[in-house]
Amino acid sequence: MKTNILKVAFLSAIILFALNVEAANCNFTRDLGEGSRGEDVRCLQQYLNSVGYSLNFSGFNFADGVFGPFTKQSLMSWQANYGISASGYFEATSRTKYFELTGGTNSIFNTVGIYSEEFRAREKINEALAMIKTVEDEIDDSNQNTDSAEDSLDDAKENIFESVIAFFANKNFSEAFNRASDALENAENALEDVNDDGNRDEVEDLMDDVDDEIDDAQDEIDDARNRGEEVDEAEDLLDEARDTLDDAEEEFDDGNYDEAEDLTDEAEELVDDALDSIGESNINDWDSANDAIEDARDEIDEARDEIEEADDDGKDVDEAEDILEDAEDTLDDAEDEFNDENYDEAEDLAEEAIDSAEEAVDAID
Repeated sequence: MKTNILKVAFLSAIILFALNVEAANCNFTRDLGEGSRGEDVRCLQQYLNSVGYSLNFSGFNFADGVFGPFTKQSLMSWQANYGISASGYFEATSRTKYFELTGGTNSIFNTVGIYSEEFRAREKINEALAMIKTVEDEIDDSNQNTDSAEDSLDDAKENIFESVIAFFANKNFSEAFNRASDALENAENALEDVNDDGNRDEVEDLMDDVDDEIDDAQDEIDDARNRGEEVDEAEDLLDEARDTLDDAEEEFDDGNYDEAEDLTDEAEELVDDALDSIGESNINDWDSANDAIEDARDEIDEARDEIEEADDDGKDVDEAEDILEDAEDTLDDAEDEFNDENYDEAEDLAEEAIDSAEEAVDAID
């Protein structure tokens, strides 16, 4: 119920502020044309609005301080009405007519007095309204839980309603400025809440992913241990990753999402280091086993050549051939173990095949 009331109040505040722009007395000191920016442009826009040459801005951006095509069109209508060349360029002739119509005062830009307070209040209200619109767009685009942001936004809308009432109904420009400042602060808090809510879910998902990575890494370490590999370093690194992730979860629970994200990234790096330490050991084992298999293959080929040469010389090579066949069978077993990534077993079998090949040569009679 409160939210609906605030929405109605907020809409009323915008309409009230947009429709009650009083004639402004501006101090123009330069020519203005399309592309010009500044408070003098805003004051010209407010003046054109107030005397019936409405700028077709949507929402609250009826006087944004930017000289665009709508401002040019409104100015051209005003110029044509007063017999000035409708160039859409606010030059000396247009300024003279403006000062003639308004009496030439520039009190809105005084640094002291009621008009200075009125100008400051108008500026703050516009700033707060712009921020509120930004937050509304962010909430609409967000796929996250935005309850906390919406609560702060409701507070901001209530503040801006109070500000506009103080501005127009009470002419209390100081109070209007203060309430608009409160609205801006609450809107900024709402925007921060939207961003925090999104970051919260992203960090939570990241922590879940790293937790899964730790479990997978533990499985790989266990497999490496079963293969007889040295995994002490990997275990230490993985324990450190777990501790770091625990720290990240504590920061997350305290609402420190950026710190939680940094710690989670650190934990993920430790998991990678743990797996790399297994990989380095694995590479060394692979190289050693592969070299042993290559040596065994060369040794068997050389033994085969010597046995065939001895057979050609009429020597008895039956026992040598039997032993060499055993060596070849052992080498086949070594290659099978190598393909199964049992590198230590593969290396042992390859060395056994080498011994058998040498024994076969010795058996030549």
